[in-house]
Amino acid sequence: MSRIFYLDDRRLIHIDERLDINYLKLYCQDKNLPFGLSYRGEQSTIHLINDYDFEKEYYLRYKGKRYELNYRYIFLSEAFEKYYRPDLNKLGSFYRKEASAFRVFAPLSQKVEVLLGEHIYKMNYIDRGIYELNIAGDYEGYQYAYLVTRNNSTIRCLDPFSYSCSYNSKYSLILDINKFSKPKYQYQEGVQKIIYELNVRDFSSIAWPGKYPKTFKSLTEKGLKINNYSSGLDYLKELGITHIQLMPILDFTNVDEIETASYNWGYDPLQYNCLEGSYIDDKEDCYSRVNEFIEVVDTLHKEGLAVNVDVVFNHVFDVEDFSLATLIPYYCFRYDNNYQLSNGSFCGSEIRSEAYFMREYLSLMLQRLETIYNIDGIRFDLLGLLDIETLKLINERTSLWLYGEGWQLPTVLEKQLCASIENAALTPFLAYFNDCFRDSIRGSEEYERGIASGNIERFESFKYTFENNYLLPSQSINYFECHDNRTFFDKLILIAEDDKYIKEKTKLALALLIVSDGIPFLHLGQEFLRSKKGEANTYCSGDEINGLVWNLRIENEDIVAYLKELIFLRQRYQALRSCDNKKAELHDHFLYLQKDNLVAIANLSENECSYYLDKEYKNLFNEEIIKGELNFSAYQIYLLQVV
Repeated sequence: MSRIFYLDDRRLIHIDERLDINYLKLYCQDKNLPFGLSYRGEQSTIHLINDYDFEKEYYLRYKGKRYELNYRYIFLSEAFEKYYRPDLNKLGSFYRKEASAFRVFAPLSQKVEVLLGEHIYKMNYIDRGIYELNIAGDYEGYQYAYLVTRNNSTIRCLDPFSYSCSYNSKYSLILDINKFSKPKYQYQEGVQKIIYELNVRDFSSIAWPGKYPKTFKSLTEKGLKINNYSSGLDYLKELGITHIQLMPILDFTNVDEIETASYNWGYDPLQYNCLEGSYIDDKEDCYSRVNEFIEVVDTLHKEGLAVNVDVVFNHVFDVEDFSLATLIPYYCFRYDNNYQLSNGSFCGSEIRSEAYFMREYLSLMLQRLETIYNIDGIRFDLLGLLDIETLKLINERTSLWLYGEGWQLPTVLEKQLCASIENAALTPFLAYFNDCFRDSIRGSEEYERGIASGNIERFESFKYTFENNYLLPSQSINYFECHDNRTFFDKLILIAEDDKYIKEKTKLALALLIVSDGIPFLHLGQEFLRSKKGEANTYCSGDEINGLVWNLRIENEDIVAYLKELIFLRQRYQALRSCDNKKAELHDHFLYLQKDNLVAIANLSENECSYYLDKEYKNLFNEEIIKGELNFSAYQIYLLQVV
């Protein structure tokens, strides 16, 4: 029969068979070692008397036959964690014209090889899991992969430290980092932040008037118009928003990078070190995957816009296809007590961010995004699955603005360690998406109304957003629409009476968003009634559903103009953009009034009131409310009637 001996801990070897101790021997470097043997049902456990030495060769003999050890849960052990602590900055491929060097961390492997072109080169073992190889010659732009042999099985994988890869992630690429473009412009931080989320492909997939549809370069095209109305980059700049948040741009799985008929948002990560190839215009240049995005960030910075990147560091699409899972099996993911993958992501796995190597790896990948691409911020998908200490390390090592989804999810990681909203007091440097704000404005359930659709009872939960929740204003990302769930327009369609109703309610929702304490967040096209034809989860629904219809910007120019004015007011007056690292009492910022189905939020000084009433911004206010019921020497009303 086939016998497999599993090393699961530094002193424990398991086999699914009852062994006879009289026929069993344990060796280290051909030296016979003492051991103990215990049973549990039909399973045997071999107990080592001394700690397993990671740098020596062990094997067993049973009834005269030799058996090698198979490495399994040892990768999750405290002993492994303490022993293996490589310097991640020294891993990857390093190009020189005279020679290229390769260095990889693959502990407890029998051998590691480099597949370079059509040749295979055996790497040299250095120490503590590090393999190294230098190959003479000029290999710029060459494709390569690693071949890792462990437990008598050889598996091929990409280099998780390479800067780029071939299309559809078949190979990693050897690049000269000196040929990466150098950013020329920095984003100049203003007095406030307004985030605008977009998907690169959605932004430019339908009737795009530019030269580079569905690619990074579409974000660099200026002077684009549709029927004399601005679109593309010019439109983004005119809105007055400050931060562009790009949905995932790191290499993901379910889109063919050559024939891009397939569609996916990108929350199915394959690599954390390379950008997504389907967004690249020049598919022949091995440097384009790097340099085209550097150009995007530089262009947006030149236009006064910051760039934030949405990263999916909480799970991977396929555990077996993740390169680090080949190099360090089991280690990268969380498991429950039965060694089943923890699945708080609901995508099959969770990244074990609290482990030394993974913490260092995630931190290094974000340092690269900042230093190479010059990005400004990171939005973490399912931030609540990452541990607090990892986020603290990232915050210390970068100047990136960090924020994300702080939902508490069913993970095996202890709740007090999770970077969730409930632990926001422990992470003042993190901002979180405010679901209380969202649900107050739009309603939490599919057919439930929020304030903006006439549910006045939701006003109490809206006030709670600022008085009693976990978040400081500087930590609160306020929103009522994002890529998830139905667009606000599509939800209103479920309960709408006519088009005027929808426009008025959209304006009301935008007003509530822009004048509230915290950080406003907008989703691409929500200000001109973007629709996804009623679909709630469109992560793979294609361009017909997800692509932005820029003509809607023309049809709903009145809402666009309204948003621009609101943003102008927020930029001008501190009271409309409080993001202090302190929690103010509600009455210190706003006066909330309710009468029948009217809601008013009042604020600002006497002089500012006069300015509003006398100048061109009077069209922002609902005439029916301004009837002298308030003392205008002290307050100014700037919200609308709730129908």
